[in-house]
Amino acid sequence: MGDKQKKEVEEVDVHRTLSAQDVRLMLGENNAAKIAEILVLQPTLMELEEAIMWSRGDGYLLGRRPLTGNAAKIFEIIKADREEDEDRTLSSTATNS
Repeated sequence: MGDKQKKEVEEVDVHRTLSAQDVRLMLGENNAAKIAEILVLQPTLMELEEAIMWSRGDGYLLGRRPLTGNAAKIFEIIKADREEDEDRTLSSTATNS
């Protein structure tokens, strides 16, 4: 790789603590309470990425190792929110039938 190409590659610190904007962009959502709950954990980019991958069913890409620490806690936050959304959808569908 030439010097010009090296300069074009931006290095990302996967161990840095995330901001509210980072979490919002990665999750694609604006739920302030959920974002705050995640930020209390002071997660790193890598931890949030792992949790998101697991929540989308892509955990196998991480070598089938179990989630631990902050990644596991973030996964539970994401999962709980999605389950609530599914419950609301099922309730409204049943009501409209």
